[in-house]
Amino acid sequence: MAASIPTAQASASCKSEQPGLLGITCDDEKPPNTTGASGNQTAAGQVTVSATGTYSDGDTDPIGFQCQLVGTAAWGPCTVSNLTVGANQIAIRALDTADFALNTPCDDLLCGSTPEVPDYDATPAVITVQVTGGGGGGGTTPPPPGPGGAPETQITGGPNDRLTPGQPVSLTRRPTIELTASEPATYNCAVNAKKVPCRGGLNVLKGLKPGTQVFVAQAVDRDGNFDATPATITFYIPYNLTPHQGKGWKKVKSHGSFAGDFVSTTHTGAVLTVGEVTGVHEVRLIAPVGPNLGKVAIRIGNGKWMKVHLRSKKARRLVVFELRGSRAGARQLSGAIQVKALKVPAGGAVAVDAIVAR
Repeated sequence: MAASIPTAQASASCKSEQPGLLGITCDDEKPPNTTGASGNQTAAGQVTVSATGTYSDGDTDPIGFQCQLVGTAAWGPCTVSNLTVGANQIAIRALDTADFALNTPCDDLLCGSTPEVPDYDATPAVITVQVTGGGGGGGTTPPPPGPGGAPETQITGGPNDRLTPGQPVSLTRRPTIELTASEPATYNCAVNAKKVPCRGGLNVLKGLKPGTQVFVAQAVDRDGNFDATPATITFYIPYNLTPHQGKGWKKVKSHGSFAGDFVSTTHTGAVLTVGEVTGVHEVRLIAPVGPNLGKVAIRIGNGKWMKVHLRSKKARRLVVFELRGSRAGARQLSGAIQVKALKVPAGGAVAVDAIVAR
């Protein structure tokens, strides 16, 4: 008698492409639908798109989004830069973030080279956004000249934060700023007193470590005159959470999440431990939320556990939870940052992205 072959899961009912019994997997053929989108100009030539999506088959995987300037080939993050002044069309597609990172034709034993059904919406939404010369950070009109004919420097754009607008938290590790001057100029720039390359116009700051960032820009005119009062902005880069900081966690790629991914676990009690911090007043958690996500807790050193419920009727990939405000008394927290999965719902998970501790 011939050996029986395990029956492949029907792709029509597949909701997860993770390996199952005997290593059999299936191709999730129903990606999420893009149900709404809007764009907001956040800097000169830059628009950040917000979108919503939903599944038609009850799938509970987190939903992410990709954007594309219509007429170009590249799909990427939904902060779209280098736009021209006037009307710009941007396409947005929802994607299944858990399955998107996997290449699963269907049953590995039976399907051979059958192409995978894409894990993104094949009918993206398209919006038209009017881009003005000014940006969300105050515009690109050059500042007036400084004293004695020296140039004056202006920084616009950068991170925005309604909780602490004077020292905002960046929700990306690569924030964009724009430099202008009162006359044609080159620029000297530094982050935390370390020189970094920069130029007039849009600049993407890269390689930033977690913590407070002080960005300084100084314009220098063609005659060598320099701005004696350089422009400065201060902002904060969160601690990115990664699977190697604990056991039982996995990385999930997610365009639009902090650093392009988040981590998740299905194990109640799983803990992530981040490096030591000192003198902390303010604590925030950055995490996705959704209908099948559980509960986590965060603490610093031997401080109290601060609990966060991640369950939400509407799935969102980047939510900021303020756990301890910047004015939360005189007591400072010090020690290792710990993130613990308190409750994992049946068939669900716990997912976290990044930590603010300052």
